[in-house]
Amino acid sequence: MSHEVLLETPIKILFLAADPSDAARLRLGQELRDIDEQLRQSRHRERFSIVSRESVRPRDVSQAIFDVEPRVIHFSGHGLESGELCFENGSGRIQPVSPEALAKLFELVADQVECVLLNACYSEIQAKAIFQHIPFVIGMSRAIGDKAAIAFSVGFYKALGANRSIEQAYKFGCVEIDMEGLSESLTPILYSRETSRKYKTSWEIVLRATIEDLDEQKLEYILELLRQISGDPSITLKRIEKGSVRLNLEGSPEGFDRIKKLFEEGQLAELIEIEVQAVGLYRPDQGDSLNLKERGKGPQSLDSLPSSNPSSNSDPILCCYVNTSSQIQIARISNIPGWYFERVVFPGQRVLFETISEAQLEIYTGMISNAILSDTIPCPRLIIEEENSPAWKTT
Repeated sequence: MSHEVLLETPIKILFLAADPSDAARLRLGQELRDIDEQLRQSRHRERFSIVSRESVRPRDVSQAIFDVEPRVIHFSGHGLESGELCFENGSGRIQPVSPEALAKLFELVADQVECVLLNACYSEIQAKAIFQHIPFVIGMSRAIGDKAAIAFSVGFYKALGANRSIEQAYKFGCVEIDMEGLSESLTPILYSRETSRKYKTSWEIVLRATIEDLDEQKLEYILELLRQISGDPSITLKRIEKGSVRLNLEGSPEGFDRIKKLFEEGQLAELIEIEVQAVGLYRPDQGDSLNLKERGKGPQSLDSLPSSNPSSNSDPILCCYVNTSSQIQIARISNIPGWYFERVVFPGQRVLFETISEAQLEIYTGMISNAILSDTIPCPRLIIEEENSPAWKTT
């Protein structure tokens, strides 16, 4: 369901608070009062109602959802660096709940809940798990102070009450932190299906490294860190250019802006643990490069033959290769005069491409510097019917 629908109909907000006695005290009562005040003062106050539950135990969460039937759930409290949220046990002490457990709960109420805000330290891990089932989830990428947490809530609900979208409300929440003179506006992270459907932008990071420095594990590590610190889980690696290594990435404009800001503030290199020389919009050059397609199990963009067909005696064929292994592979066609094809294929990824019937697809296992030829496949064995395939765009 889109954010426009969310804002057109009455919204029940469930505010869950947990402040265990063996943890640092939080100003949860003030946060609730400030949220309630913002909603009561808003132009669209009749659309909102907020119901709170304090000293919440794990078993109280599902009961509160049954009782209130909320569309927005707000948790305020503590989070652990390992990813658990801190609820209270029967004695009022910390009882951690894992991301997997909460994700299972939200899977059961996915037809009802549309937005989850986890205003707790290190709650991005929980947010990422819940986002599998809920369209909009906000978590904190690191520890966040009381003042910043309350400021974010004030800005978020102030904008929501003004009939702004959830994505806009998230941005107003971050700005509210800046307006308070605090340095934590990059801590809140939004996971949004609306963002993932928006226009993608290409940008690049220039690293002081060599291709040999970026083995499979390091590359995956950098990509995952970029997704986390940018708040954009859709970031994908499209190309590696040699020299000073350039990573050409694709993701949301918001994710790029966040990464660029971290670079300008000198924090990016520290976070990804490698020296960063530049961050900017992607400008292709004539250097040696290796194309990469979007990782994951979804289908990929169509790679077409050049306008001058490499063989006038053969009609193009549409092929699909799927990496069913657990290792990164390189798919390559090198036996067609005047044409060369090469892609890095992540585990579970599929690549859709055009070629001719004489082509042989070579499959190499491993990264660029130490790849080993593991299979050679005649491309006619990979043919699919074009009319039954999705409307792929040519890159």
